[in-house]
Amino acid sequence: MMLSPGEQVTLTYPDCTLVESLARLRRRRIVVKHVRDLVADPLTPAEYLRRPLVRRSRWLITGFDQDRQSWRQFYLGSTREFASPGFLRAAVYRVGESQPFDLISRPFGPSKLERRVLARVIDR
Repeated sequence: MMLSPGEQVTLTYPDCTLVESLARLRRRRIVVKHVRDLVADPLTPAEYLRRPLVRRSRWLITGFDQDRQSWRQFYLGSTREFASPGFLRAAVYRVGESQPFDLISRPFGPSKLERRVLARVIDR
């Protein structure tokens, strides 16, 4: 991963991270606390279903936003610097393994309709 805990980084991040939103981008100065690779450490069904319409990507950064003076989470794929399309899939993982045992869905795109369909797949 290109970012490490303790590193300070400036990111251009949207005000609103909902899929299909046209948000303004703002410069954020972040001190990285934790980097989560969602392939090796995927979201649980409960984590996804809590906010299914958030624009997500592989890398989730937890860090201190120096301008807002608060702890926040940032999906790197939503930044201008590390932009990615944000396709998601559901997979089955074996306990203790960091790679999926089986992909059980097609890729779901970054739209409200696609994220709602993925939520129904996960909720089954």
